[in-house]
Amino acid sequence: MDIWLDRLEFNGQQILLGLQPIPGTNMSITMIVPYSDILKLSYIMRNRLIFIFFLIIPLTFVLSFNVAGSATKRLRQLIRHVRKVKNGNFRIDPLPANQDEIGELTRNFNVMVENVSRLMDQTYTRGREVKNKELKALQAQITHTFYTTPSNQCNGY
Repeated sequence: MDIWLDRLEFNGQQILLGLQPIPGTNMSITMIVPYSDILKLSYIMRNRLIFIFFLIIPLTFVLSFNVAGSATKRLRQLIRHVRKVKNGNFRIDPLPANQDEIGELTRNFNVMVENVSRLMDQTYTRGREVKNKELKALQAQITHTFYTTPSNQCNGY
């Protein structure tokens, strides 16, 4: 049976007394440990934990600001490009995209701008083709009218 007696005082110092019987004999082992030794070890551990805390917390803040800054930098860049497109500038270089949520937004934005730009080019090209065909039709109509009207026929002059 183990017996521990707390709060013993010896020579003005608190101690921890431990008794443990030795099996098979009628003897016991006695242990006397001053509380100051126990507290000294706990103070050392406490000081180490405080040191680690004060070392890790600033590093955590620096890392979190860098990570947050990286994400907001990419979002600000995407917002600048969105504003350019909103103002009618579809000739922008595609933004680089990472493999996260912001990267997915960026990839989709790049595809959207590319599609709108391609559709605008197609519309412009088709519009020019229509105008050219209308112009040719008008020229043909003028030519046809010019050669088929009686005033343009030879009157014997």
